Amino acid sequence: MLPEFGLATVVAEFRYLGGVDCSIGLVRVRGWFFNGSGKRVGTGLWESVYSTREGGEVTGREQLPFEAYGTVTEVAESVALRVTAVECL
Repeated sequence: MLPEFGLATVVAEFRYLGGVDCSIGLVRVRGWFFNGSGKRVGTGLWESVYSTREGGEVTGREQLPFEAYGTVTEVAESVALRVTAVECL
């Protein structure tokens, strides 16, 4: 996680490990940023189309660049991420 004044960014790689019975066209991940006391100070969002472009398939063969970012009201020290949507092609 890269904290900056007013902004926090999670930089990583995303890999689909299987388990859905269709070809995946979109994955959406939400993030909640927290300060050192555990108080939520902002939210972030990442969608696979940022990396695959429109209509791209998400497969286990490729790692996708992952960059979830959002505005924060103070310095974020931790983040919780959750997959919130998976859409079939």
